Amino acid sequence: MTYSKCIFSLGFLLAGLNGFEALAQPMFSAQARAAGAVSGAVVRMCEKSQDNSFQNLRVELTSRQNLNQTYFGDVRWDGTFEIRDVSEGVYEAQVTNQRGSVLKRTLFTVNTSGGGPEVRLELPCAEKQAAGGVSLRRLTHKPPKSAVKALRRAGEAQVKGDLAAWEKHLREAVRLDPEFFEARNNLGAFLARANRTEEALNEFRAALEIDPRSAPVLNNLSASMLNLHQPREAEAFARKALAIDPLSPQGHYLLGVALVNQNRFTEEAAGHLRDSTPTFPKARQVEAAVREHIRRQSGE
Repeated sequence: MTYSKCIFSLGFLLAGLNGFEALAQPMFSAQARAAGAVSGAVVRMCEKSQDNSFQNLRVELTSRQNLNQTYFGDVRWDGTFEIRDVSEGVYEAQVTNQRGSVLKRTLFTVNTSGGGPEVRLELPCAEKQAAGGVSLRRLTHKPPKSAVKALRRAGEAQVKGDLAAWEKHLREAVRLDPEFFEARNNLGAFLARANRTEEALNEFRAALEIDPRSAPVLNNLSASMLNLHQPREAEAFARKALAIDPLSPQGHYLLGVALVNQNRFTEEAAGHLRDSTPTFPKARQVEAAVREHIRRQSGE
């Protein structure tokens, strides 16, 4: 059981993105070889060979004309990839990791008559861990064995679906050790799932005091604010979470939700929604609606 990432299920249909520029013009053409296959390579822009890892990376191509037309291909050990049976048109290519986080995006045109260069997607060196790490207060705190045991029992009750025991053991863990970060965050997650949002907020805020740079807790606070129909506060927490973990699908999703709930139908909102779709598939539909709203507003 991954205690620090026990983020409760979000019951929203919307989503969001931060810091990606709108892609206006195709940057290069991709050569469509036999049977419409698109080939290319993902390149790490670093010198040290140990940083040149392509494990668990995937390339996704999404048609700009039809958002439901998507192609996938795994990146090989040497960074190359090939995606077959791709139709002509303009595509958005993105590289994602095993968490579904977007590492690179760009536009290109597939021309089945050939004549263009292969796709080249340049990435930085192997992804860095989320900035900030763990707070000193949390790092130096050692919960007593009794509290750890109670948290373990809560996990067992969760697997069994015993809600009463699940809550009981979580509260016991917090009672035995009020400084137990994982117990606080998990209790908040439990309460949020039970729609006891105000109670959940108390636990998330207590967890944030222990570790102010915890992206999962900031995401939980953002989701709670959305449940309370406070999108501005939700936006603030989501932006803080993304500042710590820029690749967080939850952070992108929540920021998009918050922006759309404020009627801010912008390229930023659409981009955040797009980057959250591997984890939150319904965000793709909302992204399409946001982009259609932008298109109508621009008079295109």
